[in-house]
Amino acid sequence: MNAEEIKEQARLLLAEEARVEPAQIRDDTVLKRLPGMGTGRVLEVIGRLERRHGLVIDDQYLYGLTTLADLERIVTAQSAPRPEAQPASRPEPKPRPAAGGAASDGELRGWLRSLEKLVPTPDDLTHYSVDRPTALALMRTDDRTLDTLMRHGLRHGDGPDGPRFDEHDLYNLAMYCGSGRSVPEVAVRYNVRLARGSVESWTRPEVWRIRHFATCPDHGRCDQRWELAPVRPEGFGGELLEVTHDLLRDGPVPSGEVAGRPAFMMLDCTVRTAGKRMELRSPVLRSAYRDALEELRSGKIRFQSVPAALRVDASKARALGVGNCVSTSMHLAQTLAHAGFQVRTRKGYFVAVGAEDHGWMEVLEDGEWKALDPALALLAEWDLGAERSAAFTEFCAGSYLNRFVPCDSRADEEVVRHWHGDQLFDEVPTTIVTRTAGTAVGK
Repeated sequence: MNAEEIKEQARLLLAEEARVEPAQIRDDTVLKRLPGMGTGRVLEVIGRLERRHGLVIDDQYLYGLTTLADLERIVTAQSAPRPEAQPASRPEPKPRPAAGGAASDGELRGWLRSLEKLVPTPDDLTHYSVDRPTALALMRTDDRTLDTLMRHGLRHGDGPDGPRFDEHDLYNLAMYCGSGRSVPEVAVRYNVRLARGSVESWTRPEVWRIRHFATCPDHGRCDQRWELAPVRPEGFGGELLEVTHDLLRDGPVPSGEVAGRPAFMMLDCTVRTAGKRMELRSPVLRSAYRDALEELRSGKIRFQSVPAALRVDASKARALGVGNCVSTSMHLAQTLAHAGFQVRTRKGYFVAVGAEDHGWMEVLEDGEWKALDPALALLAEWDLGAERSAAFTEFCAGSYLNRFVPCDSRADEEVVRHWHGDQLFDEVPTTIVTRTAGTAVGK
C-alpha cells in the first residue's frame, strides 16, 4: 500500500474518532486540534496504522507529524517496512473490540485491578465533565466494561445524556488497565520512545519549532490579561532563534445563532537545544534520586494525572499517595533544600512525540545546575523495563536532555497564565504542536 492510500486510511480513522465527515479533515488540518482528539488519540490512530502496515515511524519523523500531508511525506520517506512495530518488552496490543463487542474476561480483570488501586480525584477537585462516548474513546473499551466498572465503584455523576465522569479518574484508570491500547497507555509509550536511544541522541544539538495555542476557559468574548513564561534555552547551551506571539480575538458575531470564538493566545518559537551528560557526585543527591524513583516504582507514591490545584501542592499530593512530574519534583527539591543544597524547580516544554509542558527540578553541584527527573525515568521503565532503560534512568539523574526547552518558570507555575481581573485560572485549555527543524550539529 502506498503513502497516499495510508493517508486516506488515516483520514477515515481520524474522522471516525473526531465524529466529523472525512472531507472536513484537509491535508493541512492540525490533527491534534480536531474535535475531542488531542495528542493521545492521534497517536493511537498512528499506532494502529503502524501495526497494520508493519511500520515503525522514527521519532525524528514523528515530531513533524501534525497533518495528513506530513503523514504522506513521512511514509514516502520511510517506505521500507520494518519487521517489529512494538518494543520487544511489550506484547502486541489486543485488537480493538468491534462496536458492541465485549472485551475479554482477562482484559476486564485488568480494568478492575486498576480501579481497585485507583486514587480518586479529591471530592473538592472532582468535575464530572466527560460523557460516555468520550470515556469509551479514551479507554478504548466497550460498554460492558464501563458498566461493570461503574457497578464496582467508578465514580460518576448525572448528565443530560447519561453518566458523566471525572477526566483524571478516567485517565488514571486507563493508564494502569494493562490493555496496551488505551489512549493514556499509547501516549506514554510514544512519549518515551526517545529512551531507546543513546547518550549521543539525548545530548546532540537539535532545533525545534514549538507552537503553543491557548484559549480563555470562559468561552466568551475576552480582553483580559495573558502572561507567557519566557523561553530560556540559553541557560543550558541552547539558543532562542526566533519567537513571536499573538492574541487573537473575534470581531462582531454577525448572527445571534453563531457563537464567537473565545480569546485566543499563540506562542510560536524556534529554539536550539543542547543536552549535556552530567553525573551526581554527592552520595546524598544520588540517594535522594533513587529514593524518589523507588517510591514511584513501588506505588508508595502512585504516578497519576492530577488537577492543577493538587499538582502544585506537593504535601497534599503525598498525603493522598499520588504524584506527577510537578509534585514529585517539588517534594524532591524540598528534601534536598532541607539537606543544605541549592535547588530550584523548573517548568518548560518536553519535546516528545506528544509535546507537552513538563516539570522537573535542578540542583547546583560543582558550579553546574543538574536536572533530576525521576518521573520521566519511571515512564521509560514502564515502556522498556528496568534493565533496558537503565542507561536512561541514570541519565535522568543529573543530565540535561535535549528534549527539554526550559522556561523562566517554577514547576508550580503554568507556562501560559490567564487572568480575569484578579482571578488567575488554575489552567487554560491548550494545544502544543512541535516540529523538528533539524539536527543542529556544528552550531
